[in-house]
Amino acid sequence: MSAARPLTWRMFASSRGITIGLALLFAFYGAAQVVGYRATYPTVADRIGLTASFGNSPALRLFYGEPRNLLTTQGYAAWRVGGTLALLVALFGIVLSVRDLRGEEDSGRMEVVLAGLTTRRGVLTCGWLAAALGMAVVCLSLFVTLVVTRLPVGGSAYLSLVLTLCGLCFVAIGSVVSQVMPTRRSAYSVAMPVFGVLFLLRVAADTRSGLGWLRWTTPLGWAEEAHPFTGSRPAALIPSILLIVTLGTIAALLVTRRDVGTGILQVRDRAEPHLRLMSSPAAQTVRIESLTLASWVIGVGAMAFVIGSLATSFSEASFPASLRQELHKLGLTNLVTPTGYLAFVMLIFALIISLGMAQQVGAARREEADQRLETLLAVPLSRIRWLGGRIGLAVALALALSIEAGLLAWAGAWVAGGDVPLGGLIEAGLNCAPAALLFLGLSVLAFGFTPRIASFAGYGLIAAAFAWDVVGDVVSAPTWALDLSPFRHLGLVPVHAFPFRAAAIMTAIGVVTAGAGAAGFRRRDQEGP
Repeated sequence: MSAARPLTWRMFASSRGITIGLALLFAFYGAAQVVGYRATYPTVADRIGLTASFGNSPALRLFYGEPRNLLTTQGYAAWRVGGTLALLVALFGIVLSVRDLRGEEDSGRMEVVLAGLTTRRGVLTCGWLAAALGMAVVCLSLFVTLVVTRLPVGGSAYLSLVLTLCGLCFVAIGSVVSQVMPTRRSAYSVAMPVFGVLFLLRVAADTRSGLGWLRWTTPLGWAEEAHPFTGSRPAALIPSILLIVTLGTIAALLVTRRDVGTGILQVRDRAEPHLRLMSSPAAQTVRIESLTLASWVIGVGAMAFVIGSLATSFSEASFPASLRQELHKLGLTNLVTPTGYLAFVMLIFALIISLGMAQQVGAARREEADQRLETLLAVPLSRIRWLGGRIGLAVALALALSIEAGLLAWAGAWVAGGDVPLGGLIEAGLNCAPAALLFLGLSVLAFGFTPRIASFAGYGLIAAAFAWDVVGDVVSAPTWALDLSPFRHLGLVPVHAFPFRAAAIMTAIGVVTAGAGAAGFRRRDQEGP
């Protein structure tokens, strides 16, 4: 029997949790943007006001790119849906390729597969096929959603194709990095900065006059230049195809020029062994996850600073009266000020930091699945102490990222000449922590009782809660249903008062569920992959 089919399915199935969660997020987000646009901007005058204000805002171009035509539902969907989801498929592509290629080698499972069942290039091909299947599932969910919301079939298919090719470009980048670097962790430490550089190139092209040509230097820019729904330019897909083929060929050449379990770049430990950060489970976790933790701190800080520097583009005078009325209907009157804009954007940081909590629980699950935990528990170390160290580090990370987001958003606004309150923005950053701690507790609960789906449960709950927070208002859901999303209870701090009661409830739920998860982990057997 050929090993290609079961191996491809095994790789695809290993990422089914994040694939399903992302597919649901794409579907909910696409539907919310299309339905919300039609409901909020029903007349031509409303849409002209949208174009005159939001369309020319550098702060919004940071997230969505340059708008082409905000007078139609199709143009708005290409801007809001295409711009945001291009970033997600890029990150998804890196995760798929590194996990399927470098991760399988690190676990030792690939050695068995290569013992006569297939070749190294065969494994690489299976990894590519598995990643392409995952990308197709996610983008197909968006296509179906756009068609159901009565957007043209051809345009919906073209937008889905553009996003698929964008994601596959980053699959290609991840596959090359997986051959160069010797471990999964080091592969992520290279691939994520590459994504950051390519994203900053797109940001510079969209927010700075005269730099539009920079879009042609990044796959994220190529997705914009393809112009989905707004005068399609299929020629803009050619760079993506060429990059995929070129990097795929390079990966195929490199995979045969290294040993299994190593990379082209050999990282040798030339320093003397040391026992630093080995005094406790929490310290040992810091030592293991140092690159990941640094990536979270640098990424969140850089994003907060850039967003803060663009906040000065928001002023009440730049918004037409009709649009101010619409914002008043949505309860977003204060969004027309720099402080109000930053208060609104901090809700996005709540989502990002919550994802960081799910990632930390996923890292704990990988330590168990890769059987490294067995070695630790062979010494006088209790399960509760090990998991407590992991949870303590995650809590510290949540608080640090929350404070950092508020502080650097203020710094960015201050450098740009904006007058925003330092204390208020730090308070807004801390407003992100309760939701993150709630999702941390729920993820630990899943890890304690159903470890195999712990990652899916964490990411899936976060995606579902955030999507429901976006979609709920659009479909006029009842208040009790809207309140099911933790993001609903965060509030626009510092424009509004800090929601102490909601924060206390969410934190308490996080503590209780984390405790229950720890109790379940203490009683269950260890489970492999």
